[in-house]
Amino acid sequence: MDTDLIMVCGTVNSRPVINKDPQNKSVCNFELAVSKGKPDGTVSEKIFTICAWNKLGENMWGHLCEGDEVSIVGECFADGYLDKDNQPRARLRINVKHAVYSPEAIARFANAQR
Repeated sequence: MDTDLIMVCGTVNSRPVINKDPQNKSVCNFELAVSKGKPDGTVSEKIFTICAWNKLGENMWGHLCEGDEVSIVGECFADGYLDKDNQPRARLRINVKHAVYSPEAIARFANAQR
């Protein structure tokens, strides 16, 4: 049993992209914006980098568009990287184990299949 899982609910913040890794496994990547209201009325937002592998990744890529709501359960990691100006940065990455799509995403996919 995984003990280090996180659940986040948010809005797809970038168009999902699917690629193949060197072992020919599918991986879908996108950003998820998670907003939280504060007592003073302001809103804070966290951005997570989402990675979904194999059939789950292909399924997410086929169902989700920018602006869709989705709930994700997965393992959370902190990644270091260099930005376009070669400056060190960090991001939170979630490797998806389970996802629940919004009714709008499901309906759009069902209509596209007809």
